[in-house]
Amino acid sequence: GVGMEGDYLKVSLYDVEDPGRMEEVSKVLISCSHSPVLADHKAITVDHEYSYVYLPIISYCTYPPAGGLAVIKFGMDRLEFVRLLEHPNAIRSLYIGRELYSISASEVRVYALPGLEYLTSIELSWE
Repeated sequence: GVGMEGDYLKVSLYDVEDPGRMEEVSKVLISCSHSPVLADHKAITVDHEYSYVYLPIISYCTYPPAGGLAVIKFGMDRLEFVRLLEHPNAIRSLYIGRELYSISASEVRVYALPGLEYLTSIELSWE
């Protein structure tokens, strides 16, 4: 699940084996941040092959605010923040094969999977 805990963006992993007694088993807190996922469930991407979750975030801990894709690793009863792939105004992500695409209104950035190395970017034009 994704939500807020105080001033933190929270990503939680729940044990749902017994639906009557669901329990949070792990969480990642990202300070001073917001995500489009809070209002749009389609903004999150789950990559089962590499056990990654990608969610676009805006961090207000810096000025100007930083943005990008938060990469979170999931496993047996555990979540772990891997890194932030910097991409201002990122709103979506998708993966095809061994490439991850971070998408904003003005640019698509491409990263190699599973190591998350930057490969290239494609500028988008609306003219």
